[in-house]
Amino acid sequence: MLAELKKMKPNLYIGGKRVGRDDPRIRPGINVMSVTFDSAQEPEWKGLLTAVDELPADAVLVASEYEEEHFLTWQHLMFFQRCADLLTKPLLASIPSNVLANELQALREAGVNGVVVRNRK
Repeated sequence: MLAELKKMKPNLYIGGKRVGRDDPRIRPGINVMSVTFDSAQEPEWKGLLTAVDELPADAVLVASEYEEEHFLTWQHLMFFQRCADLLTKPLLASIPSNVLANELQALREAGVNGVVVRNRK
């Protein structure tokens, strides 16, 4: 997985400075991503998503509880990507109203086709 990450454009910043994807400070996050990605490949997910895909609905909405300051994590992106890979229907994500433009772009790149904005008061 690390070899694949090194090929990606260097858009990670720590302390305002651009760092490579092989920077040791991000290794714990890479380890979490690896475990998350591996678990998303398990056959149970494929079966569940195949069943959901066959329901008589026009799209699939992924909604979850999240902390406002930590809306989009690597785990979320990996999950959305896995769902998008297995579904033939449009994938929608529930997002907070304060989502940033770069988060919307990341969702789009992960295969999310649309969003539902949740207004929490």
